[in-house]
Amino acid sequence: MAATTEKFVGAEITDMIVTQAADLFSLHYGVWNSIAKEKMGAHEVDLGSRVKMSLSMLREQVLPPFTSPNCQHIYVRGLLPSTPSAYHPPFSAGHVFATRFLHNHRSVLWITQLVVHSAHRNQGIAEALLEALREEKAEIVGVLSSNPYAIAAVLRVFGSGLERVEKVLEMTRKNARRVMASCPVEYVRNSTLRGKLFSDMDETGDIDGKPVVSCADTGFWVDHKESEQALRVLKGKGVKWPLGELPQGCEFLVLVEVRNGMRMGSIYPHMVYEYGSGMVGKTLASGLGEGKS
Repeated sequence: MAATTEKFVGAEITDMIVTQAADLFSLHYGVWNSIAKEKMGAHEVDLGSRVKMSLSMLREQVLPPFTSPNCQHIYVRGLLPSTPSAYHPPFSAGHVFATRFLHNHRSVLWITQLVVHSAHRNQGIAEALLEALREEKAEIVGVLSSNPYAIAAVLRVFGSGLERVEKVLEMTRKNARRVMASCPVEYVRNSTLRGKLFSDMDETGDIDGKPVVSCADTGFWVDHKESEQALRVLKGKGVKWPLGELPQGCEFLVLVEVRNGMRMGSIYPHMVYEYGSGMVGKTLASGLGEGKS
């Protein structure tokens, strides 16, 4: 059953919308790993407990206020019909948050959280959400995510898929550090690049003899079992995973130069808002860390 997408921009992203998104994230994103409690030192964080998010956390970590008219937050949700009734309106089967900003006069769209309801995965919902973001006409799209399926979906929608990533890796190697430093979202701006893509002298090391290629340390201590299972499925289908292994606390990183990208200001200057109020990941919970796509 196909999802219908709805997009909200800037001040249209109300507290009710954010609360609903926080609930979906808390129920369907992921769980903490074995060292989250040690790293974060909070009683709410236990092995296997869900990574949770609140309205205030999501506002702070994914939708921070800014004053530049060239920045804008965007939210897209995918709705599925439920029992026809005034008491059962369509419900959200997934959502994506993104922040648009300028870097060296080029429009950048950074995907800050992508979540799909666990009962509605493998139905094309993530790609439908990302397709709605193509309307933003960004020239560059960036994402940090511990979920290989999220990375694969971004590469399919904005790039040329997992099979043709040479240009994406080169784009990421050359520009990720500077683009991320320009991002209004703190966890993106403050993350530390890791992997052989950025330096032959990277000290992250290999994992089980396999290299770490492109990721960033965001301090997001989500459990990687789902990520590892996704990689096994992809590799079982003959897909060569280009980003290497994923250390604990890190998220895979890609920066895509969008096919047929156009400059934001020349497309619709009237759509550039100043957002003046108020996470997978992204985003962490318990107010303790940064989080996720």
